[in-house]
Amino acid sequence: MDIKPTIKFSLLQGIFWMTFSPIFAYASVYLLDKGLTNSKVGVVLGAGSIITVMVQPVMGGLADRARGLILHKMIIALSILELILCAILLLVPGKIIVVSVVYTLIIAFSSVITPLTYSIGIYFMDRGIPINFGVCRGIGSIAYAIISAVIGVLLTHLDVSVIIMVTMMIYVLLIISVMCFHFEGIDEKDKRTNLPLKDKGKSANEAPDSLVSFIASHRRYLIVLFGNAIAFISHNIVGNYTFQILQYHGYGSVEMGRAVFISAACELPMLFAFSFIIKRIKSGTLYKVALFFMFVKTMCLYEAHGLLMIYIAMSLSLLGYGLFAAAGVYYVNDTIENRNQVRGQALMTTTTSVGSVIGSFAGGIIIDKCGVPMMLLISSIMAFIGAVVVIFSAEKGKTSEVKTA
Repeated sequence: MDIKPTIKFSLLQGIFWMTFSPIFAYASVYLLDKGLTNSKVGVVLGAGSIITVMVQPVMGGLADRARGLILHKMIIALSILELILCAILLLVPGKIIVVSVVYTLIIAFSSVITPLTYSIGIYFMDRGIPINFGVCRGIGSIAYAIISAVIGVLLTHLDVSVIIMVTMMIYVLLIISVMCFHFEGIDEKDKRTNLPLKDKGKSANEAPDSLVSFIASHRRYLIVLFGNAIAFISHNIVGNYTFQILQYHGYGSVEMGRAVFISAACELPMLFAFSFIIKRIKSGTLYKVALFFMFVKTMCLYEAHGLLMIYIAMSLSLLGYGLFAAAGVYYVNDTIENRNQVRGQALMTTTTSVGSVIGSFAGGIIIDKCGVPMMLLISSIMAFIGAVVVIFSAEKGKTSEVKTA
């Protein structure tokens, strides 16, 4: 059994998901320190997500239409752009307008990279490379959890610029990891000659649909995307304003680091076991269960009255986002044609960005106007609506036949 491909993709996933901790989990810590209000933090987070929504489908279509595999180049180029933006923040630390604009772009391009890192793994999996996706995504959560706890401790000794410095170091590692992510025997120059193991409807040699044609022929999928977007309004409110939730209960960055660590660490058992579970339970069913427990987690945070209850609520990521992280990718892979795979993954990720747009704007305003409890109540309602839409509209998917390590 060849485990090297899984190790290589685990390294790539681990490094990539480390970028999400300083950029997203600690966004409020950084931006509040720079003089922004909660509402303005929401504007920055929301604006970044708006850019993501506009760019992701375009990038997905470009990757699908390219004759050769260009995902490596796209990820590297976006990572270099992130390094430049981070350097600007370090060079111009005191100007609120510059900080707001640059951080908005950092958020946007970080999110654009997400479906590309999924698609590059699926590309090689569909060509027979034995990659255990669940394990790899689990390593991503481990890395996210560890770096979140580390940053929380660093902030007790250093100023918030350490958040940007850590981000830059991670992106350098990501570039190196992507440059090394190739496999012998796979011709990346002409991806249409490398036929995938599965054919979900039409020949893999066909050109991908235009965005308009894709929308017209995937109406049920659009309903699923709508529900997913609503659910992620809730998810992103909780993720973006975790610091404010802890502050409301009288705690600070160390407790926040622990809370984020618990949430990410509890995703691991599900992700590591996912390759076993997906062989027995259909991807659509797992996807529905994931969104239901994302609602349960948010509701428990609303009912929490102390640090222990907050930690328990965060642990529900085991069956919530931890399950979605793998099930969502497999669901798209099972229900969208091969020729439209990158666009399908990009649109799924776009819905999380749409959720972030609304959640970021609304979360900051609600906190400033009505407080944290009202923000959590509204978040719970949105999570419930999103879960209901997906449960009644998502297709069944199927159990996995993809070869894994």
